[in-house]
Amino acid sequence: ELLADSPLHTLVLQRVGFGAAQVQWFIEGGATETEVLNRLLLNNNPLGDDGLTIISESMIISLQELHVSGCGVTSLSQDTMVNLVALAPSLRVLDLSDNEVGTHLGPLVTWLASYQDHHSLRTLNLNNVGLGDEGFAGLAPVMSVLQELYCSRNNIGSQGLETLLKLDSFILLKALDLSHNKVTEQGVHFLMDRFQQEQKRSLWNPNQRSSNIGKLVLAGNDLTPGAARSANAYAKIHLPLLQMIW
Repeated sequence: ELLADSPLHTLVLQRVGFGAAQVQWFIEGGATETEVLNRLLLNNNPLGDDGLTIISESMIISLQELHVSGCGVTSLSQDTMVNLVALAPSLRVLDLSDNEVGTHLGPLVTWLASYQDHHSLRTLNLNNVGLGDEGFAGLAPVMSVLQELYCSRNNIGSQGLETLLKLDSFILLKALDLSHNKVTEQGVHFLMDRFQQEQKRSLWNPNQRSSNIGKLVLAGNDLTPGAARSANAYAKIHLPLLQMIW
């Protein structure tokens, strides 16, 4: 009740044993009636799929950031994730990291790509959710919708990167974090070649957009220092807008 009438913009309830029962009590107490709360951090609580469902069904309309990292969310929450975004038109940041979401995020990806005018999501954190190559390639449709995508520690290799690039989807991200995966020199070269080809085509056809990533984080992958230096030198000449972090 106090929260509903307070000018509080950020609420942090991390590592406090906040489970589904506490979420229900929190909402029934009037917390969702607030019109100013825009950041809710519930990381490392035992929310589980039930807790996330309760949150999605009573989303705070003013919410811009929701962080539920390490909250025991699983692949059973696919439809719940869609509800989270659909019922919070102001939500710009969704942090699902360190949950066992798995390889299939199809419902969320499809909704984000199909209803771009109905949501504000720009940052999606999927660090350590078990994506693998298949799950990462499945994110292709949102690569031109989001601004920042975090996919660290997901066992993503060059195969996943190449599969995504071969889909010929348009990629326009300010930041893509692929740190601590299994990307090799072959995967990095494939990405740079793809981007360079698009830029060349756009020179002949000004109406054709070319893919770009502002910052690509590749620290902790299967890349030698020599490969990193070679890729950096190539990017400075052919892809000057791409910042690579090793």
